[in-house]
Amino acid sequence: MERPGFFVEAQARNDRSSILPPNQNSYFYPGVSATWIFSQGLKLPDYVKFAKLRASWADVGRPGPRYFSNVNYSTSQSGGGYILTPPTDLPPIDANGSPNLKPEHKREFELGFETYLFENRRIGVDFSYYNSNIYDQIMAVAAPPGTGANNIRMNAGSVQTIGWELGIKTVPILKGDFRWDLNLTFASGKTYVNQLDGKLQSLALWNAFGSINAVANVGQEYGQLYLTKSNYTYKDPNNENNPSNGQKVVNAAGTAYDYTSTAKLVGKLIPDVTGGLSTSFTYKRFRLCQYKLPVWRYHPVRNRNLYDGSRRIERVVEI
Repeated sequence: MERPGFFVEAQARNDRSSILPPNQNSYFYPGVSATWIFSQGLKLPDYVKFAKLRASWADVGRPGPRYFSNVNYSTSQSGGGYILTPPTDLPPIDANGSPNLKPEHKREFELGFETYLFENRRIGVDFSYYNSNIYDQIMAVAAPPGTGANNIRMNAGSVQTIGWELGIKTVPILKGDFRWDLNLTFASGKTYVNQLDGKLQSLALWNAFGSINAVANVGQEYGQLYLTKSNYTYKDPNNENNPSNGQKVVNAAGTAYDYTSTAKLVGKLIPDVTGGLSTSFTYKRFRLCQYKLPVWRYHPVRNRNLYDGSRRIERVVEI
């Protein structure tokens, strides 16, 4: 649908995938967007050369990685025969052994505003706000030790991301055949874990150096970093003036230093703010571009010092 300065678009798509079981292998995802160029229909100040509002909503599906729902056996030769070894990952099945993998969906809503000011669009502003939710997320979750498997493949989780993006476009110099463009971008987003599978409340993502763990906890931000800090010295929790405080502690046999480990939240994987700069110089038909100089990330860390046993690992705010 189209009217002067107002545009609406709609789209729909249906896919089938052999990765999914027959009763779940068809998935539909629609979308709709609307744009209003209100600088064409409203009386605005002369310095406003262009102004637009936009909104969009979409639902996108995907079936997961290839062979994700398959039961893959490995073979090895033994004597005159062969041995089939079951997979270390359990396939996505229900309690009755029937495949139950569903398509993963991402549903997103976005609002935006764009404007250009002054002759030749010397200054431009582009702002977007978005809210997206990934549900029926396809992943491998660590299996309980008693199952004899490493992971269970399943639909496990709902993750929501809320954020904004801001672009500032400028033309500092425009003289004759020469033009200099200078653009800044800023973005901020927070990702929250709304739900994991069943009674699962925490999911380990990865660990490094044996002391840094990234986890996803239900009701909290995705990718929180926990530091396991080893303490080789004594500290009396009831008496800070105890003369033994700060002394090294040995084990009962007296053969090695003893220590206790504590996990403390020190940061997160996703930075609070990211940004970048791009610039270009144009002379007649020649153009020289340089993008993302510099790129910065603001990411607060609650503890500057990370430890792996007795080794110190530097971890500071990234700029």
